[in-house]
Amino acid sequence: MGKVILDLIKITAADKKGVEVVRTFNAETIKAIEDVEAGRTEKISIEEFRNQLYK
Repeated sequence: MGKVILDLIKITAADKKGVEVVRTFNAETIKAIEDVEAGRTEKISIEEFRNQLYK
């Protein structure tokens, strides 16, 4: 899948001489990104993650 996306970007870049990547995130996603960048995260096991995800 990643190779297909990369090929699509290359084709688009060749046609338009550039690609613009636009990011739009909601407030919760922005906060999560900021927390990761600031090191305010914790590691959990996959089992813990699944338990939290499927509560």
